[in-house]
Amino acid sequence: MVSRLLSDWKVLSWEKSSKNLFRLQARIFRVIFISNYKKALLIQKLLLKSNSIRLLSIREITQLSSYKKFSGVDGKITLTFLERVELSEFLKIHFFNWKPQLYKKVHITDNRGTLRFFSIPTVADRVWQSLAKFALEPAHEAVFHPHNCGFRNSCSIFNSQKLILLNINKSSFGSQKRILKVNLEPFFIEISKNYVIQKLICPRTIKLGVFRFFNVGFDLKYPENYSCPIDLSTLLSHIALSGLESLHYSIRFGYELVFFLKPVHNEYKIIQKLKTFFSFVSLSVTKSFTNFTLFSTLQGFDFLGWHFKILKSGQAGSYPSFNNYQLFLRRVKHIINNSNYGAVIKSLKLFPIVFNWRSYHQFCNMDSFRNSLFYIKKKAFKIFNNESKQDSYSSKRLVDKSFVLSPVLDTKRSFSPYYGHLSFWLEEKFCTYPFYNKKTLCIFCGNFLE
Repeated sequence: MVSRLLSDWKVLSWEKSSKNLFRLQARIFRVIFISNYKKALLIQKLLLKSNSIRLLSIREITQLSSYKKFSGVDGKITLTFLERVELSEFLKIHFFNWKPQLYKKVHITDNRGTLRFFSIPTVADRVWQSLAKFALEPAHEAVFHPHNCGFRNSCSIFNSQKLILLNINKSSFGSQKRILKVNLEPFFIEISKNYVIQKLICPRTIKLGVFRFFNVGFDLKYPENYSCPIDLSTLLSHIALSGLESLHYSIRFGYELVFFLKPVHNEYKIIQKLKTFFSFVSLSVTKSFTNFTLFSTLQGFDFLGWHFKILKSGQAGSYPSFNNYQLFLRRVKHIINNSNYGAVIKSLKLFPIVFNWRSYHQFCNMDSFRNSLFYIKKKAFKIFNNESKQDSYSSKRLVDKSFVLSPVLDTKRSFSPYYGHLSFWLEEKFCTYPFYNKKTLCIFCGNFLE
């Protein structure tokens, strides 16, 4: 048995396994979109029993994940080739009756000096969570609100920036609107776990496994950085708060929620709706009244490191926020003023910081002297030029390399089963392969796709 599995692992094509996963997730997405839940459960069971997808999840956790060096209570950091194959066989037998082990509690000091506590599961539990996420994600992506823009494979962080500008521009009478900003983080840990399990669209065995994970210390939370990989905790957090965007016209990104209020809207009624919604998910209503702020679009407001406001011409504009710019400036000055580094090392350390900051604000108005980094470039040139090994020409070249202008990134969106044309089969014979030879119809645009 083990020798056969070893040979299967060696000849397995990861590209073919990824396409197989993509095909099944797209089928789950389509049948959930047309409310065929019975067929979705059958496809989910087919996905969970697939050998190639199970091996793909093991490879993702043990070889590709950035958290692969963290060990759980079993003390295992890496798995050998034979151990990965044995884990695949163990998951095949016990997946639908999974009993997770206790979480390992560790404390880590972050860059800001604050002490944070983390719960780390074992490698086998992480593989189970990854495989369960493969089945849960397409089912719930079909029912998520389109204004839920945070921590989803089908959405970019720039979607929220675009939606806000569309809602406060001149054609939308943005100067007459008010902004109600709500922070959900302080009372996020009080979400009812039973409420989350009831909302899951999956077989009963997956719900039982999630319930057991909650009992051993599994928490709902969003990652701090928007570029972090999406795990099961992030997906369940979306499921817990799904429907919050339908209370009023709003945009949500993780813990941050923004409501757009017209002159006829009353913010107290919206807060009352939030109170009613929170009572269903068992959140602390008393805390929610102390975590909202009301802004005027003429005054401007901050969201996700951007500052949005209405210009004198009536058009909407977005700029890097003051706090975001100060944090960036502090990091740059710490490198420039550090006497332990030479000019060349400083240039190498500055380049990724400046490039990432400009890429994040690539759709903002950067015409001002502050946002164009004119003064900080001038200071960097002066410090580089004071070094004995550098002259004005070499210092200018180092400054140009450090503060390179990053144009608008013309990158192609990663291929996702939830993005692009949303199609379903016109005939019931979609079980015959290859499935892409059949003719499909896009629900949104009405075009026939080959």
